[in-house]
Amino acid sequence: MQSPVLNAVRHVLLVDAIPEAVADAREALAGMDVEAVTSPPAALDRVVSSPFDVVLLDP
Repeated sequence: MQSPVLNAVRHVLLVDAIPEAVADAREALAGMDVEAVTSPPAALDRVVSSPFDVVLLDP
């Protein structure tokens, strides 16, 4: 059973330039709507145009 917090997270923005990392994250977040971009500027464009429950950034 997932926690109430995880149940509330549905729309995820993933920022990572490594395709393998994106694939792994998509697998780990199965059942959630995951959008991926490869750069911080692209992430800003997406955040402005669509609300996300969480944004995951590769440092």
